Amino acid sequence: MFTLAQRDRKIRNLPFFPMLSEAKPRKGTLPHEEYAEPLTALPDYLRPVVTVGFRTGMRLDEIVSLTWRNVDWIEKIIRIDDSKNSEAREIPFSEELETALHEQHAKRQDGCDRVCFRVNRLGTRSPSEISVRRGVALVRK
Repeated sequence: MFTLAQRDRKIRNLPFFPMLSEAKPRKGTLPHEEYAEPLTALPDYLRPVVTVGFRTGMRLDEIVSLTWRNVDWIEKIIRIDDSKNSEAREIPFSEELETALHEQHAKRQDGCDRVCFRVNRLGTRSPSEISVRRGVALVRK
């Protein structure tokens, strides 16, 4: 606004606003060996969450809100309607992820349209409720 005001000669000098420094981009990826080992120690209902996240780079909120209507089996694409930047995007998935999604799809139950769900002690499937605090995934039961 100050730039527009200066252009229209409504103000003479622009005030100085110091800019904050930007964080450096994250570097590196997790090698497959380091990903596969802890995956086996996780409970069954968390494995799809970690697999989808590792293979696609999707955010945790996107993963736990993912429904089967977002998965296009023919095109091998996961469609995210509303992402963090409010833009739709398409994420192709690999054969490993396709296998994991098929296994998860076989375990589904009527009334639960989520890709990532957990089975309670009564055998009913419900959406996984996961939150992140200080970089650690916490599961609400």
